[in-house]
Amino acid sequence: MTNDERNEKICKLRRRGFTTVQISRQMKVTRSTVCGVLHRAGLTSEKKGRPRTKPPKLSARPKRFPNAIVEGLKDVRALELEPIPLGTDSGCQWVHGDPRDHVMCGHTPHRRSAWCPHHYARVYQEVM
Repeated sequence: MTNDERNEKICKLRRRGFTTVQISRQMKVTRSTVCGVLHRAGLTSEKKGRPRTKPPKLSARPKRFPNAIVEGLKDVRALELEPIPLGTDSGCQWVHGDPRDHVMCGHTPHRRSAWCPHHYARVYQEVM
């Protein structure tokens, strides 16, 4: 049997309602071969079931981006007075000066963040 005869028989079986697995078992060829023949003949159909990718989740609250460059920021908090660094690693993780010196702010963190309220406000600036 030549390839043309084989391809014609695969297409006939598909038109009769056989699945690709049933055709591959009957013709003693791989399922990939059957799929390739059917694809080239234009006999493929959309896969049934759920789509593979999930639609994006829409969040009710707006996202807050650190250091966002947005017009209309309420105020620039970087100009406020800096808290005096305590130099401990147990509190606020804001690094003062040269990062190689490893001098941390050390004040009590804001909520569940890594920064004190002052540095938290510098990182997450509210948009008007």
